[in-house]
Amino acid sequence: TTNSLCVTMLYFQLVIMAGTVLLAYYFECTDTFQVHVQGFFCQDGDLMKPYPGPEEDSFISPLVLYCVLSSTPTAIELSKMFNIPLRVHRV
Repeated sequence: TTNSLCVTMLYFQLVIMAGTVLLAYYFECTDTFQVHVQGFFCQDGDLMKPYPGPEEDSFISPLVLYCVLSSTPTAIELSKMFNIPLRVHRV
């Protein structure tokens, strides 16, 4: 019964993970939220917010970042379930 419980929990976690990935894709790659147009533009360099640049210049794309961050809890739970160490202990 313990093995069937582990398999059931694995499928449950995979469904949650798939839903999270689909939501991340939907919100990132569709026009769900409209861009807010700012009415006031300040050209003073001391008062402007730092602009990180376009997504194309990012080291990691937001979609990959969302997927990795959302899969981390599932990986931790699976490693606990199957007793897989997450780090190597040096003697």
